[in-house]
Amino acid sequence: MSLAIGRKTFWRLLSAVPLALAGTGCARRQPGAPAGEEQFGDRILRDTATAMLSFGAYIGDRLGIYRAMAAAGRSTVPQLASRTGLNQRYLQEWLGLMVTAAYVEYDPEGETYWLPPDHATVLCDENSPLFGAGLIESLACVFVTPKVLEGFRGGKGPVPADYPPEQWEGIERQMTPVYRHALVQSYLAAMPEVMDRLNQGGTALDLGCRGGLASITIAKAFPAARVFGVDVHAASVERARANAAAAGLAGRIRFETYDGTVLPRNQFDLITTCHAIHHAADPVRLLGSVREALTDGGVLLMLEGNVPEELRNNINPWGNWLHGLSLFYCMSSSLAEGGPGYGAVSKESDVRVLARRAGFTRFRRLPVESRYDAVYEMRA
Repeated sequence: MSLAIGRKTFWRLLSAVPLALAGTGCARRQPGAPAGEEQFGDRILRDTATAMLSFGAYIGDRLGIYRAMAAAGRSTVPQLASRTGLNQRYLQEWLGLMVTAAYVEYDPEGETYWLPPDHATVLCDENSPLFGAGLIESLACVFVTPKVLEGFRGGKGPVPADYPPEQWEGIERQMTPVYRHALVQSYLAAMPEVMDRLNQGGTALDLGCRGGLASITIAKAFPAARVFGVDVHAASVERARANAAAAGLAGRIRFETYDGTVLPRNQFDLITTCHAIHHAADPVRLLGSVREALTDGGVLLMLEGNVPEELRNNINPWGNWLHGLSLFYCMSSSLAEGGPGYGAVSKESDVRVLARRAGFTRFRRLPVESRYDAVYEMRA
């Protein structure tokens, strides 16, 4: 009786062996090792694997592989290489990384790969409220790690010019779901009198506008409003202008490269700052300028991270991610510019102190639901 099996069947059976052993605890058990040490050793393996997976996802996003897979459906490696124009061997290894992490599905019989529709929504659909590729692209912040090391050792640390263009694009894409699905529908809706002013031709300014998406969203929602945006990063302002032109709003929104520390007095019914104040070299002075720039009854709408007051209540993936972003970008770049380094984990108590020191007399956290944003209203 022959026991011969086909090559594909052999490799499929062989690939299941490590998984089966892992399930029995036989794959890497160290005799006599304390359970806690072994468990944490497994944790290090998982976390470093996740780190490499994340940068693999960064590659898939940057090179358009996810979008190509979403459009193609089931594909072999040669078919995907032909569709993307990318190196076949690199694609094969990348697909292995994605399959072992369950980002991509694989059929060993047909040797085909595909991106599940629900994964494609998160990775490719920028109109989805769950769009997550901006989080992936924000990994560009770790490219300045040598500069962060300098900061640890007493040096200056990274400044905005040290970051690659993907850093700014990633932040913009990361905020896209907020601008498209929450800014007007939830955050501004909690302040109906502000919406009335904008509907009647009021004036709005986005301070730290980045790619201009908040200004574009407001201009679309309130056709009678006059809308402005300023940012210290010239490349972001250029991108904001291009984004406004693409949206058919170039004539309605004015973007300028400016730090906002001396704004014209009594000009704006609404000023928005979206995860921007914690970057400022002098946040009190900046907020004081904002306060004086508001009209009588005008409002500052300020977004910061949704962070609990106690670190022990922030032990979760969002808290972990936010502290990482702050270390590699928000806090570090603020310190490098001579700022206080509040960073991305600024708590409500921090924001209240800044508001009081800047002269705001009315402060409240808006009663809106958001997993990621803490939304504050300030009035002179």
